[in-house]
Amino acid sequence: MPQRGKIWSKIDWLTAAIYLILLIIGWLNVYAAVYTESYHPLFDLSTRYTRQFLFILLALFLAFSAVMIEVNFYTFFAYVIYGLGMLALAGVLVAGKEINNARSWYSFGWFNIQPSEFAKLAVCFGLAKFYSTFNLKPDTLKTTLIAGALILLPMLLILMQPDTGSAIVFLAFLIPMYREGMPPFILIIGILAGMLFFLALVLDKLTIILLLALLSAAGYYFWQKKWREVVVGLFIPVAFWIIISLINRIGHLGISSFLQWTVSLAAGLAVIAFLAFRYRLRKVFVVLGILVASILFTFSVEYVFNHFLNTYQKQRVRIMLNLEQDPQGVGYNQNQSKIAIGSGGFFGKGFLKGTQNKGEFVPEQS
Repeated sequence: MPQRGKIWSKIDWLTAAIYLILLIIGWLNVYAAVYTESYHPLFDLSTRYTRQFLFILLALFLAFSAVMIEVNFYTFFAYVIYGLGMLALAGVLVAGKEINNARSWYSFGWFNIQPSEFAKLAVCFGLAKFYSTFNLKPDTLKTTLIAGALILLPMLLILMQPDTGSAIVFLAFLIPMYREGMPPFILIIGILAGMLFFLALVLDKLTIILLLALLSAAGYYFWQKKWREVVVGLFIPVAFWIIISLINRIGHLGISSFLQWTVSLAAGLAVIAFLAFRYRLRKVFVVLGILVASILFTFSVEYVFNHFLNTYQKQRVRIMLNLEQDPQGVGYNQNQSKIAIGSGGFFGKGFLKGTQNKGEFVPEQS
């Protein structure tokens, strides 16, 4: 009994309270989404909010049961749970049911289970077990690579389904890895890569490449405080561009502006790399490596976007970035959300008094 008391005293009650508040808010939103003035029984198994309430009770029961189990059980079986999660992801590729062009579900009559949801819990166990290893150094490259592999494996299995959206969610594990001691630059690179991905969809490649070059020069200056090297680094590709532009104009070669800048930057980077090698400027190589990797990443965005995302995902991204308009189709929910926000203002109209749910514009009401 004293041991149980210790368990309850060690619970982070603030986090538990936040979780319960989110549960309540989530259920109220589900109720509001399907609420109609003509029919709104509080308990009806045919309604989404009743089923959601039952799932909440089940989740709380499972959470209570998990707390009552001895911690040694989780420590001993952590990798077993991780392995079972990976087997479930691999098995769904063979025995799974295809829904929305993705083989991501196990079907048991009227009930479907998505193993990627349980895989998140499995990764939690695997990472927790790994990071609790005795004398582990969390800030080393070896530790980061092993922890990254524990996350990458389920992501690859989910991408094979394919379900890109669920796979991307696993990148959130980088945050607890950072808290455990992962070098912060990895998290920063991930955030910048995400920003660059969306910029590559909105801006043309030449603009992005020039911005990356300028940012690299600025980054090197703030890092090393050597403005002469920065000026030389910027001057070399500009000089190549002037020469190529003059040759193009005099010879009437018809070389496009994009090709002129691409050749100028490539030649300029080659010369800068030679000078850095000649004068042993190692930190210049670091900046050049980041710049080249960023440029290659920019050119890969279009391929990844077209071949790894489902059609509906691509449409939603285009609509979010205002590259496409479809207010009655894929963009219906986003359009209705804007109308609801504009109608309710900052403080809203009150619970169950919104124009969109009163007018039954919410799809789940139909």
